[in-house]
Amino acid sequence: MPNYLILLVGGNTLPNYVVATYLSEKADAALKPDKIILVSSKEMDTAGVTARLKTAIQVKLKLEPILASWHNTKTGDQLATEIATILDKNLTNQAHLNYTGGTKQMAVCAIQALGILDQKSQVSSTYLSYLDASSNSLRYEKSSSLTAPTADLRCQVWLNVEEVLSLNKDKGKISNYTETPFYPDLADHLRKMASGVEPGGREWFCVNYKPWILKNSADGDKLNPASQGTPMNVSTLGDDFENLVAREWGKRDLLWSELDQEKLDFLLKGKWLSQVILANIKKFKNEVEPGISDFRANLKIDGFETDLLILQGYHLTLVACTTIGCINFDIDLEDRLRGKAFEALHRAEQLGGEEARVMLITLAEPKLATRLEQDLKTSFGTGKSKFKVWSYAQLYGNEFKTSFLNFLNC
Repeated sequence: MPNYLILLVGGNTLPNYVVATYLSEKADAALKPDKIILVSSKEMDTAGVTARLKTAIQVKLKLEPILASWHNTKTGDQLATEIATILDKNLTNQAHLNYTGGTKQMAVCAIQALGILDQKSQVSSTYLSYLDASSNSLRYEKSSSLTAPTADLRCQVWLNVEEVLSLNKDKGKISNYTETPFYPDLADHLRKMASGVEPGGREWFCVNYKPWILKNSADGDKLNPASQGTPMNVSTLGDDFENLVAREWGKRDLLWSELDQEKLDFLLKGKWLSQVILANIKKFKNEVEPGISDFRANLKIDGFETDLLILQGYHLTLVACTTIGCINFDIDLEDRLRGKAFEALHRAEQLGGEEARVMLITLAEPKLATRLEQDLKTSFGTGKSKFKVWSYAQLYGNEFKTSFLNFLNC
C-alpha cells in the first residue's frame, strides 16, 4: 500500500524538510512515506525554494518528490483531481497531509481535497498533521497509539548548517569569508577589558575607538586616515596586555597604521569578540539541551557575514557580535545597534524560519541593552525566548555562561 506524504510549500521549507526527514527515518513504519507530493503556489513565487526542497529530499531521503501546483482560485475538488492523477490507480493508497507550510487558504483547500479523495475511496486511510512550533512536536488531528504527539523533534532530527542553508540559498551565494587569525589569549584579554574586569579597559576602548573609526563609509567601518599615525596606547593597560600585543604582533608601541587588514578586522569588526563566543560555546556545548547538532563561524551569505550559526537539531540561532556600544561612542549609538539587530533578525528568519532566534552580543551599557531588547521585542512581536541583547557586563564570569545556557535551554 503506497504511503503518500503531501507537503504544502511556503516561503520557508525547513518545516517540510524536518517532517519528511522524521517520518522517513524515525517514525513508525506505518507512517513512513513511499512517495512525497510537494504542493506549491504560483502566486507565492515559490519555484526556487520548491526546487531546493526537492533536491534536498532527493539527496537525503533518496525519494523523488512529485510536484503539484495550486493557485488562489483552485478549489478543493480541483486539487483533489490533480492529486488523484498522481496516486497509483492500481493500488490502495494511504495519504498523509502535513499542512505546516503554505498559507491557511492552501491548507483548507488541501484538507478538502483529502476528504474528497477519501469519500471517493481513492485513499484508504488519511492522516492530518502539523509541526507545532511551541513544542517542536508533530501533532495529528486525530490522536491514536500510532499518531500520538511526538517528543521534541529537535532531539530526533539533527541537521547540519549546510542542509539548512541549502533549503534557502543557492550554493553560489554561500561561502567562508577569509577567517581572521585566531589570537585566543589576546581575544580573552580584550573581553576582560571590554567587560570592565581589567582596570581601564573600557576607557581604552572608548578613547581609542572613537577617533580611529570612520563609520558609515561605503564599505563599512574602517580606519580613519586622520588617525593612522596615532599610537594604540597599549602601554596604558599595563604589562600583561602590552606583552600580549608584543608576543602576537611583534611590537609594543604600535601605531594603528602598522596593523594589516586582518588585525584591524580583529579589533575594528569585533572578530576578537566572535572568537571569544565561539571558544566558550565549544567549552559548554555539551550542557545545552536540546543538544547542539552543528555550529559554523565565519560564513558569508549573500554578502552578509555571520559571526556564528548554532543548530539545536534543526532550530537555528544566529549570534551577531558587535563592538558598537562603548560609553559616549557616538550620539547615534542606539540607532546603530538597532540597525544591527534588525539585520540579524531579518537574516535569521530568512535562514531558519519564523522560529529562528538571535543573540546580539554588544559592548553596550546594561540599561541600554535592556531597553533595546524590549523595544525590538515590541517592534517585531518576538517572544522572550527568540531575541536577546547582551551588554558588556555579561561578557565575563558566571554571568556569561548562565545567560547563554538560559537562552539556548528553552
